[in-house]
Amino acid sequence: MGDDVISKNLYSKKRCNLNMSDGTATFPPNPALISEGATHVARSYNIRRAAFTLAEVLITLGIIGVVAAMTMPTLINKYQAKVAATRLKQTYSILSQALTAAQADYGDISGWGIQSLYGSTDVYDDDISDFMQKYIIPYVKVVKDYGIKSSTSMGLKGPYMPVSHTSQFGRGYYIALANGTLINSFMGTGCDEYNDDNECIRSSYKNIMFGVDINGSRGTNLIGKEFFLMYLDLKNNKFNMFGVGYDRTRLLETCATDLESQFCGALIQADGWEIKDDYPWW
Repeated sequence: MGDDVISKNLYSKKRCNLNMSDGTATFPPNPALISEGATHVARSYNIRRAAFTLAEVLITLGIIGVVAAMTMPTLINKYQAKVAATRLKQTYSILSQALTAAQADYGDISGWGIQSLYGSTDVYDDDISDFMQKYIIPYVKVVKDYGIKSSTSMGLKGPYMPVSHTSQFGRGYYIALANGTLINSFMGTGCDEYNDDNECIRSSYKNIMFGVDINGSRGTNLIGKEFFLMYLDLKNNKFNMFGVGYDRTRLLETCATDLESQFCGALIQADGWEIKDDYPWW
C-alpha cells in the first residue's frame, strides 16, 4: 500500500506535455496503473481557457466610460464644495482668534475708536490700514501684505463679482494667509434715506467687512462660490458671516436670488459649515 502511494505522488509531480495547438496534454505513464504487457498509457484532456472577445472588452470599456462621464462631475462638485466650506470655516476661525487676541492686548473693541467710522460718510484708506495693521495682521500668519489695492491692481483675473455678475467688491486692504485664502477688508455701506421711488439718496458706512476668497487669486472670484463676506459685529465683539441672524429660509432665498449673494456664507455657517444639496451655486 505504501509503495502505491509513493508511486502516485511521484507521478503527480511529473510535468505533462502540453500541446498548445490543440489544447491537449499528454501525461507520462504511471507504472502502478499500467496493465500487464502494456508499454505506455496516453491520456488527453481538452483544456479550454476562458477569454473575452475584443468586442466584449470594447463594450465593457464603453459602459465604464459612460458611467464615469455621468458621475465624475457630481463627485468633483461635491469635493469642491467640501473644500470651500472647510476653507471658509478655517478662515473664520483664524480671524476670530485674531480678534480675541487683539482684545486681550488692547481691551474691548469699544475702546478701539473704530465706532467713529460707523455711520460716517468719509472713511479713508488710512482708517482701514490702521485697523488691519494694528488689530489683525499681528495675530495671523500672513504670507503677503498687499496693503490697499483694487482687484485690478492686484492682477486678479476679474473683480469680486456676485454670481449674477451685477456688481463688484474690488478695493480694500488685501492680505494673503498661510492657508491659501486672500482677505479683502473694506468698509461696507448701507442706505440711510430713500426717496419715494425707493431709491437710496443718502448712505453711510455701516460695517468693517471682510471678503474671504477661499482660493486666493485663482478662479472667477464669484461671491457665493469662491468669495464670502464677514463683518465685524461691534455689538457682540465678534466676527459674523454677513446675514447671520436670519432663519435658514431667508438665507437660502437671499443666497439664491439676491443680486449679490451676500448671505451665502451665513447659510453655510447655519448648516454647520457644510454646503447642502440645495445650496444654489454648486
